[in-house]
Amino acid sequence: MRRASLVLVVILFTASLRADVVTLPAAASIVGGNPFFSDVRVFNTSYSASLDVTATYRCFIPSPCAVGTSQIHFTLAPRESRVFDDMVAAAFGAHDTAGGVEFSSVGSSDPLVVTSRLYSTSPLNSVGMFIPGMDSSRAHFVSVLTSVRHNPLSDPPAGFRTNVGIFNPDDLPATVTFTIYDAAKNRLGIPVSRSVAGHSGVQVSGIFEAAGVGDRTNGNAVVVVLATRPVLSYAAVIDNRTGDPIFVAGAADQASTFVTPTNTPTGPTPTFTRTFTPGSPTGTPSVTQTPTITMTPTITLTPTITLTPTITLTPTITPTPTITPTPTITPTASNTPTITQTFTASNTPTITPTFTITPTFTITPTFTITPTKTITPTVTKTATITPTLTKTATATKTLTPTASFTATATRTLTPNPNHIVFVGQGGTNFVDSISGNSTTTINAGQTVEWQWASGVGPHTTTSGTCDTNICVPGPVGPPPPTFSWDSGNITGPASFPVNFPANGVYTYFCKVHGVMMQGTVNVL
Repeated sequence: MRRASLVLVVILFTASLRADVVTLPAAASIVGGNPFFSDVRVFNTSYSASLDVTATYRCFIPSPCAVGTSQIHFTLAPRESRVFDDMVAAAFGAHDTAGGVEFSSVGSSDPLVVTSRLYSTSPLNSVGMFIPGMDSSRAHFVSVLTSVRHNPLSDPPAGFRTNVGIFNPDDLPATVTFTIYDAAKNRLGIPVSRSVAGHSGVQVSGIFEAAGVGDRTNGNAVVVVLATRPVLSYAAVIDNRTGDPIFVAGAADQASTFVTPTNTPTGPTPTFTRTFTPGSPTGTPSVTQTPTITMTPTITLTPTITLTPTITLTPTITPTPTITPTPTITPTASNTPTITQTFTASNTPTITPTFTITPTFTITPTFTITPTKTITPTVTKTATITPTLTKTATATKTLTPTASFTATATRTLTPNPNHIVFVGQGGTNFVDSISGNSTTTINAGQTVEWQWASGVGPHTTTSGTCDTNICVPGPVGPPPPTFSWDSGNITGPASFPVNFPANGVYTYFCKVHGVMMQGTVNVL
């Protein structure tokens, strides 16, 4: 009985949920070397009531975004479906941007349905990717992305690559960490963390490259998404040959299954200085050591469940008839004389009367109805889940001095003998011809040549620095940063060479795609 009541509570609780906001987590209208567009459909499921709908565009690529109109309002008649082709540009006037769209509705208890198709038109019109609108019940602190696949970039392109992203439907900012695991539950590469504002999103293009395992091939990986606020997570698994993606919606994951990644920042290698005293056969070592601090944050999610019962009484009336027969007897007398004549000699008749009585019975039944009431209570309980976030940081500082008379520091990096970087190979990427990723290593005084294939572009190679949402062009290199370059918008076939005279680390990006397309040149 107790288990049946619990099942009833769960069913009623689930049936009572209704999302006030439906979010399309990814939408775009980008024209360039890799154009993408979103065709959106909005449907009112009610048969009788209209819906007043407000659509709000939350732009986050690039940052800041140039948006003509951030909100539009419209009314859907019962069972009406509204068409918004290239919605980001046509409805919001936000050309060459990407973000998410939040739909809020008033006027009916029936749900609003939002669907979209995100597709590319280059080099050919692609089938595209179906992206559903997601209500607040799909937002989780911990979620998992399955069907994740990856192959290193090749020429010609083959296999798959995966982009991941989230949308934060909350008013407060969130910190999100993406961690890749293989089928054997081994972690691949390093966790990738991003910060995102409220009602905004972030996308990591090439999660395997971002995690430092772009050279790995994996056909059955998962990405665990851990956030400090409930977020809508998703992945796009892209066929490198055709450019067609599939959409993977984040599913709720078990918080206790995964441990928060350990962050171990390590300082520079200890520096040893050897000093000799004249005339002395031994030296006096001077030891300088940098401690290593290991911090292990632990996040504990404690859900609080509040049940509010609602009791609905439904009476059932069962009539029970009682029949009481009451007979009524009405006698009817019939006097029918019988005359018998007897003739005698004296001619005197004799009359003998005969009476016959026939009774008639009439039965009139009387019914008495006694109603019986049966009351069946229906219990409705509403659960409110309040997550509690606890962070625990433990710092361990270990110093182990070691004196040595001989210290040799050796740094080995392999320079790129061809010094060629392919621009836009397989998407919004800079691909070094040797390393196969976005990092190029050369010697001081050598030249890097960026190459655009035929029809690829427009892209730029521009020196500068990027944070989570925005890239700023400018000088880079060893302190002080004084070296800069900018190719301008180029569509292939073309090339752009830059000579690097001094050693250091030089970061750059594409001004058309910003944080989605970055690279690094290491000069030895």
